[in-house]
Amino acid sequence: MYLHRRGNQFSNQPFKNPTWELFRLWLKDYVDHNRDLKYDVYLAGAFCENIFGTSGKRYDTLDVDIILSGGVTDLKNLKKGLISGFEIGKKYDLLIDISWKNKTLALGKELLGQEKIITYLDVEDIEENGKGRVYTMSGIVTPLDEDLYHFRDYDVSSAVNKFNEREYTVPFKKIA
Repeated sequence: MYLHRRGNQFSNQPFKNPTWELFRLWLKDYVDHNRDLKYDVYLAGAFCENIFGTSGKRYDTLDVDIILSGGVTDLKNLKKGLISGFEIGKKYDLLIDISWKNKTLALGKELLGQEKIITYLDVEDIEENGKGRVYTMSGIVTPLDEDLYHFRDYDVSSAVNKFNEREYTVPFKKIA
């Protein structure tokens, strides 16, 4: 049995590698569902580089990294935006890795004081063959609401290393 679980959200259907066509369908549904979203929406990571990068390199990725940005003024609105991102992704078999962040990776910059808000404390993956793993988020965590957690002082070195090794030309792109 396949399982991908992030806190209380889960999928029993394996995710597809993201394509521009599937992403556009997700984005339209996401914007329609979140017409009152009070945050800017950014695409980041390998999928962003695959779509908007100028290096000509293509990266094999299973997820789509989405960052919500802006002052945290309405937790209910933020939570809806975070939860619906993942749930709408399931409709298209896309793994949407969505979070609010106070900073985004930028070319040649280290990130000190990185903060994020997500809807889970741990992630569980079980493949069809029964092999699996569970990993827990690290850092200083403050519960904000049921299924809404603020992280600070967490290790971003692996993300920064991947970003620098791959030499992304487009670190993020505003999409809504």
